[in-house]
Amino acid sequence: MMLLCSPVEVLAQMIEKLDLRSILRCRQVNVFQSHSELLTVANLLVKSKVCKLLLRVVDSSISIQYAIELFASGVLDNASSTTLNKAQRLTTLRKLNTAWKYLHLPSNSVKIPNKNLTTAYEVSGGLFIQ
Repeated sequence: MMLLCSPVEVLAQMIEKLDLRSILRCRQVNVFQSHSELLTVANLLVKSKVCKLLLRVVDSSISIQYAIELFASGVLDNASSTTLNKAQRLTTLRKLNTAWKYLHLPSNSVKIPNKNLTTAYEVSGGLFIQ
């Protein structure tokens, strides 16, 4: 199968172009398409390899993980306002999500650049709110 012969980097770039629902489906691909489908051992092995490959590609790509984490967090990426790379932004976002989950808000302050901000948003009580 052509998919199994493709480099992981190429597969990651292809998956990155998909919408988030499709990306999550790639991660959750099931070997059996339907219960009535009879699979030969060879077909079962190929489908199993494809499933494992897609899971590995999605889980190992920083860009794909960052897109999933952004969606799950309900935030948008604003790469133009930071010098952090995607790996650093992913780590920061995960730390922020963990802090919110356990209500461990950081004691240090975070400077928010004010370029391109509308008046609908403001900093109040240390939170950036609408």
